[in-house]
Amino acid sequence: MKSFLISFCFCFCFSQQVVDGVVAIVGENIITRGDFSYQLASVAKQRGVSSSLTPLKYKRLEGVVLEDIIDRYVFLEYAKKDSNVFVENESVQKQLDSQIKMFLETVGSIDSLEVVFGKPIKNIRADYWDEIYNAMLIEKYKFFLTSGFAVGKKEIEVFFEEYKDSLPPSPARANFSIYNVAFEPSPSTLENSFLFVKSLLDSVLENPFSFDNLIKKHSDDFSSISSSGVVGYTERGSLFLEYEEAAYSMKIGEVVGPIKTEAGFHLIKLLDRRGNKINTQHLLKTISPTEADRHLTITKINDLYAFSANSPVFLENFIDEKIDFLKLLSGNYYDFPISRLPLDIYNLIEKSDDSFLYDPIILKNGTVLLLYVYEVFQENISSLDNSYDFIKSIALDKKTLDFLNQWVFKAREGVYINIFPN
Repeated sequence: MKSFLISFCFCFCFSQQVVDGVVAIVGENIITRGDFSYQLASVAKQRGVSSSLTPLKYKRLEGVVLEDIIDRYVFLEYAKKDSNVFVENESVQKQLDSQIKMFLETVGSIDSLEVVFGKPIKNIRADYWDEIYNAMLIEKYKFFLTSGFAVGKKEIEVFFEEYKDSLPPSPARANFSIYNVAFEPSPSTLENSFLFVKSLLDSVLENPFSFDNLIKKHSDDFSSISSSGVVGYTERGSLFLEYEEAAYSMKIGEVVGPIKTEAGFHLIKLLDRRGNKINTQHLLKTISPTEADRHLTITKINDLYAFSANSPVFLENFIDEKIDFLKLLSGNYYDFPISRLPLDIYNLIEKSDDSFLYDPIILKNGTVLLLYVYEVFQENISSLDNSYDFIKSIALDKKTLDFLNQWVFKAREGVYINIFPN
C-alpha cells in the first residue's frame, strides 16, 4: 500500500532524501520515517517552529503531526468501505493537472521537473494520482458525515457571547459580476482529434496486440498507463456515462471508439464481465484548444468587454440571461465574502474602486476572466448586527470540527494502529 501523507491543501515536497524506517501502521497504510519527516518539516515551516531554536515546541509538534496523519488514515479506512462515498476520476484528473501546473511554475519546465523528481512526467503524474484521490475521498467522507449539520439562532448567539473577544474581523465583501470561460477546442479541433483516435483504432483492428504499445505511447490517462490502460473492475455510475454505455454493450475482447466524454476521446476494450461489474482497458486522448481556438475565445471576451464598458449593467444582465449555460466562476455576486475566491481574483477586488471594469485577464488556472466590481465593503469588527452570516459560518465550522474530532477518536477503536518508538 502506497503511503499517503498529503493533506487536502496538497503540501508537496520536492526533496528526494530518503529516510528509512516505519513510524506507524494504520490499517493497511504505512507511515514511513521519510514521509513523516517531510510532513513535519512542511508544517514546522508553516508555523515558524525550529527544531534547534525551539526544541520543546518542535517535539510537541511532532506528536501533533503524527496524530493528524493517523486520523487522516482512519478517515481513509472508513471512507474506502463506504459505498455512499466516491470520487470521480475526472475530478482527480483536474486536481492533478492543477498541481502539476503549480510544480511547473515553481521549477520552470517539464525537463527541470523530471530532473527534480528523477522520473518522466508521466510517472510523476501516476505517482500522485492515488494521493490526490485519497485526499479527495477523505474530504467527501467528512462532508458525508456532516452534510446535515446546521446551527440555530440560539446556538449562534451563545457562540458569539462565548467567543466574541477572539473572533476575527468580518471579511471584506463585495458586489460584482464575473464572466469566466476556459479556452475550448473548436469543432475543427474536435474533428482532427477524433480522426487521430480513429486512426489508432484502425491500427488496433489490424493488429490487436498493438493496443498496449499504443496506450503507452499515446494515452493521456496517466493514472492507468502503468497498468497499460487497465481500469479494473467498476460498477455502473463509477465512470463517464458515455464510456459506460459503450462498455456495457460490448463483447469481451472487443475494441470500440472513439467514444467522447468530458475527458476526451477514448478507445475502449472490454476485458471481462463479472455480474454487474466490468473490467475495461482504454486509451484516452485529451482535446486541447489550438492557438486559433484561443484567439476566438479572446475575441469574444473583448467584444463583451466593449459592451460592458459602454453600459454598467450590460454584464450583469448578460450573465442573468445566460446563467443556465455558464460554467466555472461565472455569475453575479452580491454581498459576497471575497476571501472565498481564488487569490488572483481576490487581489483584484480587494484593492478595486467601486464601479470598476477590469480589462480581460488570463488567470493562473489558464481561464479568461471579465470582472466588473460594483461595490467593495472592507472588513469590520464582527457583531451579530453586521456579520451574522459570518458568525453563523464560524459557529457551524466549530460544531462540525468538534463532531469530527469526537468521531475519529471513537473510530480509531475499529482500525489497527501500531506506533513504533523512535
